[in-house]
Amino acid sequence: LHTKNLKENLSKLSETKTLICITNSFSEDALTLLKFMGMLDVFSHVVAPGNKPQEIENHFYRYMNLYNATPETALSIGD
Repeated sequence: LHTKNLKENLSKLSETKTLICITNSFSEDALTLLKFMGMLDVFSHVVAPGNKPQEIENHFYRYMNLYNATPETALSIGD
């Protein structure tokens, strides 16, 4: 699936926001794919494997705490 301008849009967003990638892929696979797509530097953190959906709430709270964010200021985009 091709998402038009995904790299450019996430790169622009990462200039002012902290982006975190949480994926169920194994770490090596996720990092390889993000490098291939030229998007590894877009994310401040890559969590792999993320053990979703079981661990997703823990991930959200961990990173909200790390960045002093509230649920009202956080955004999750999934597939």
